[in-house]
Amino acid sequence: MTITMYQADRNFVTPVNDASLYSALARDTSAVINRGDRFKTSVNGLTITVGTGQAIIQGRLVEIIDPEVLVLPANSSGTIALVVDLSQDNDVSGTVGDVDYAVTVNQVYLSAVSGTITQDDLNNGGVIYELPLANFTSTATTASLTTTSSLLHQPIIGRPTLLANYKQYPGGEPLLLYKSGNVVTLSGAITNKYDVSTSVGSDPMFTLPAGFIPPYSYRTVQQGTGMNRFMLTVNTDGQAYNARYGAGSNVKIPKGSWLNVFATYTVIN
Repeated sequence: MTITMYQADRNFVTPVNDASLYSALARDTSAVINRGDRFKTSVNGLTITVGTGQAIIQGRLVEIIDPEVLVLPANSSGTIALVVDLSQDNDVSGTVGDVDYAVTVNQVYLSAVSGTITQDDLNNGGVIYELPLANFTSTATTASLTTTSSLLHQPIIGRPTLLANYKQYPGGEPLLLYKSGNVVTLSGAITNKYDVSTSVGSDPMFTLPAGFIPPYSYRTVQQGTGMNRFMLTVNTDGQAYNARYGAGSNVKIPKGSWLNVFATYTVIN
């Protein structure tokens, strides 16, 4: 047969099968999860210690049970990464099913990576995935660390680029983007520096950064000053526009108007 179901009676479920399923359930996100010390790092000379914790890497649960020690290369810089390396073989001892059976897992380890990290798709033929935990810079005898890891489901924050005629509304909520999984929330208040004529069909307001752009044109009605409303349009190129400002008929947008922005939409990760 060329069709199967892994979660079927009497069937075998391999680590590869499990990883594919769990990765999909986690929206193909690899991240630290809230366990143990969450891989807290410390440094002494060129030696770093990574604390206990767990991470999901391409659907695989990885755990540091006791603090791990790693010696950094001198006069270098790079990334401290938790590496899943499927090119390695695990060591086994004893007999399967007996109490003496044990596996030494060699397919996961810590590494000081210089240059670009590798993040293959392990569920589609890839071999290596390096999850960054911290950046390092070293001299001949010492090193400094900057934590880079993020918790699973912790929102990723982005900032739109305001265009020439717009700025942050004084005293208002900053215009920010929050992404959790593939759901994006855009929120904040901005204002126009100059009057905007209604003869301008739609006035460009801001541009969204990559990773926060919807795969479809998104439109929603927003609150303006007083009784006025406007249509916010976000296009697939990341450009956001203000159109049809008014409260029944389109009117000029006076300089300094309060333009509240709030939208929630999905993106393709």
